[in-house]
Amino acid sequence: MTRLIIAVEGLSHSGKTTFINHIISKTNFNFVPELIDFCGGPQNFPGLETTLEGAARNDLWFFEREVERCRYATNLAGNVIADRWFISGTAYSHARGRIFGNDIMREHLSIAKDYLKDRRLYMPMMVYVDTDIEKIKKRSQIQRALTAGDIPGCLMIKQYVDKFISYQKIFYDVFFGILGDSCLIVNSETGLEKNYDAFNNWIYSHKLQRNFDINLLDKLYDALKSR
Repeated sequence: MTRLIIAVEGLSHSGKTTFINHIISKTNFNFVPELIDFCGGPQNFPGLETTLEGAARNDLWFFEREVERCRYATNLAGNVIADRWFISGTAYSHARGRIFGNDIMREHLSIAKDYLKDRRLYMPMMVYVDTDIEKIKKRSQIQRALTAGDIPGCLMIKQYVDKFISYQKIFYDVFFGILGDSCLIVNSETGLEKNYDAFNNWIYSHKLQRNFDINLLDKLYDALKSR
């Protein structure tokens, strides 16, 4: 089989990381942590920007860090599974733009297209762990109660969190709907073993990494504008 690079996407508290750990326990996949861990924690992230100019500056910073993570994944030997991909930052950017009323997505997707054209970034095979949004919101409340509370400079805070989760959910539903049968969608309520079986069947029916059509990002922008 051709070497595989697979990214697992989903909302925070969706069961995404649990699913990844289950796959790793049964396979020889090498693991790439999500960006916040790859960069050493949230203290190394830039602060929350609410203006269009500041958001664009932040997005460029995140794209550069994703290039580094992309390079790290490429240099690993054997099959690779990543906790999120740069598309997570796109979901975040969409939610931030909707909350603060700016059209950052036009600029964000333009940058993404440039990075994909230059092959600084690429789109791996994609898995989406879908979960009921009300359960996500409840788990988020529990998590904030168990930790020190809100992280400064983050949208996962009491003031914004419900809208943030809702807008991210819209993004993921639209994005993975556009990808169609080239991606795998599993539901965390289905159970780990059934989702693992679906994962195995999927990777064996998609042995070759498909080239991502960057024009789909234009379709994504139009679809999100109508939601």
